[in-house]
Amino acid sequence: MEDEKLNNKMGAVLKNREIISEDGKASFVIPEKWIKWHNENETYPNLHLSIQELSTVKNAEGEWDKEFATYVNYLLPFENCFAHVGAEGWGSKGLSFADLQVRAYVFRSTSFDISSNSFMKKLNELPALIKTITPSYAFEKTGDWNRLLISYRCTFIDYSAVAFIDFRVKSFDKNALVFVFMFTDHTNHTIEIDNILNSSTLKD
Repeated sequence: MEDEKLNNKMGAVLKNREIISEDGKASFVIPEKWIKWHNENETYPNLHLSIQELSTVKNAEGEWDKEFATYVNYLLPFENCFAHVGAEGWGSKGLSFADLQVRAYVFRSTSFDISSNSFMKKLNELPALIKTITPSYAFEKTGDWNRLLISYRCTFIDYSAVAFIDFRVKSFDKNALVFVFMFTDHTNHTIEIDNILNSSTLKD
């Protein structure tokens, strides 16, 4: 997928509840409570939009987010990510495994395909990245979005849960918009995810 990388990371800006890529082409709306967290929890930032902010969240330490970052970074080039946002902090700044974290990407090429041979090859290599975890995955079409759902169980000392990495891909004339939703089965995030997808736009 090297040929699909953008030349530069764009980053994004926040306007009210709308996240807008720096070039103005891509956007989506986040929940009001995420804005409230952003305004009240500077120590645990949940909106990572500038290129500098994005560089701090590419990888992660701590339970759940470390595994999320390892898998997602292996499957998608981080250079295409223009926003990383969530219900609360990420990695060492995270407080709970009940939250939803989201990455948004833009690809120039509509040939980007989560069912392509190159992508499938990487998907099949995931178990080797973290040998104590065996991910499973399923594909489906949901409206205008192609979906890949990766799931696996993690156990940490005295508790466990099922982790989900939910890829959604929508192709336009010249570009593709990709969301990656990261969460566990502790909390249902269907409404939040649907609202983000339904609010999203991409101009070719």
